[in-house]
Amino acid sequence: MHKVRLSQNNYQLVAENAGQSPEVLMNHYNEALDYEKRALSRLVENSFYPHRETAGEAQDSADVSALMAQIQQNPELCRKLLQSLTLGAQQHA
Repeated sequence: MHKVRLSQNNYQLVAENAGQSPEVLMNHYNEALDYEKRALSRLVENSFYPHRETAGEAQDSADVSALMAQIQQNPELCRKLLQSLTLGAQQHA
């Protein structure tokens, strides 16, 4: 597997070097590390949803910024929000 990783997953090259077929090599030495699995997962997700993360993060931060601006400009809204949060916390306790 070390040779496979060094050759950037070129199973054909490593198999030829070892005198095996790529199928035999993959059957016996097909182990993937966790970070490789996560990287592959991100690649697949990004190919299906290319701008999902950045668009969602930008929208969330814009929503939070707009909400904070409204709260700072309107003390009554701040009071109602705090009251609502404390009532919700008491109901769940």
